[in-house]
Amino acid sequence: MIFRKCSKLIQYKYMNNICVNRFNNIQSRNITDIMGGGDTGQGSSDRTFVRGYGDHAFQVNETLVRNSIILLPTSYFIWKTIKFDEINEESLSIFPLLFPTIEMVLIGCGETVPQRLCPNLVKKFRSYGIVLEIMNTNAAISTFNVLNGEGRNVGAAVLQVKGPICNE
Repeated sequence: MIFRKCSKLIQYKYMNNICVNRFNNIQSRNITDIMGGGDTGQGSSDRTFVRGYGDHAFQVNETLVRNSIILLPTSYFIWKTIKFDEINEESLSIFPLLFPTIEMVLIGCGETVPQRLCPNLVKKFRSYGIVLEIMNTNAAISTFNVLNGEGRNVGAAVLQVKGPICNE
């Protein structure tokens, strides 16, 4: 009976060591950022940069985008938000879902910053470990490019400078 207990204890320790070793091996491997499609390591060459912008468009890497945009370290998305009043938890809901975690989200609001963000929204994102910074679009793009170039996990939600062009 004593042998059986010792044997089970040895089996448990052996299995536990295997599990710990497997976990450590997984941690040491290169992890891919599924949202960005690139390596999560610092200094990746496929980082997202805004190369230029106008009143109604952005040049993200080599692509001209005529909408508001969400910028991530290695990718970008069209953002359906077109006015400052539409910025809320739902419109920014992609950021808390990302891995690796985004440290800061820069919100570009066009030419000027009309008002402060809702304190509850800022508090909610802080609980996720994400800092929200609000600024004009020019400052948001410049800050995003610098921080992303340093390899930081930063995101941006940027409205067009003058708003969308209406074809009516």
